[in-house]
Amino acid sequence: MPYSIEDVDGCFRSYLAGREDLTREERVRLYSFLDVLREHGDDYRNDPGRRCGPGSANFIVRFLLMGSGGKVRAFDLVVNDAGATYGVLRIVYVDEVGR
Repeated sequence: MPYSIEDVDGCFRSYLAGREDLTREERVRLYSFLDVLREHGDDYRNDPGRRCGPGSANFIVRFLLMGSGGKVRAFDLVVNDAGATYGVLRIVYVDEVGR
């Protein structure tokens, strides 16, 4: 089921805007990943290993991209699915792993 993606308090948008080390292409690819989350949200939601804890409404999705200079970059998004029955997934946190 395709979901609507909400950016809680603009955390995703603010994070990307504040990262001067990200190229425009990298930002575009990160935004494009939201389409993957929108279309395949159930695959992520139904994997108990992604949950932040037992019974938690939050789960983690990691996005890998080949950055400029050939460096692999990993970004974790914490997504809340409390509104999933209404077709809504909410991004509540984002950060680059190993930065």
